[in-house]
Amino acid sequence: MTRLPVKPPIPTEQAWLFIRQIRERFTVVALTDKEYFATMERLAEEWIGQELSMTG
Repeated sequence: MTRLPVKPPIPTEQAWLFIRQIRERFTVVALTDKEYFATMERLAEEWIGQELSMTG
């Protein structure tokens, strides 16, 4: 977040504050490697609009 190409840059302290605030609203869950890559692929397709081809 601190390396996003935004002006002015987001200070580290502000980034940590944001992360702490949103963490309180979510539940952390463990994913298997297959679930993780499937999620990343789906998000890339939805948010970036490009298909990622995960091989392995």
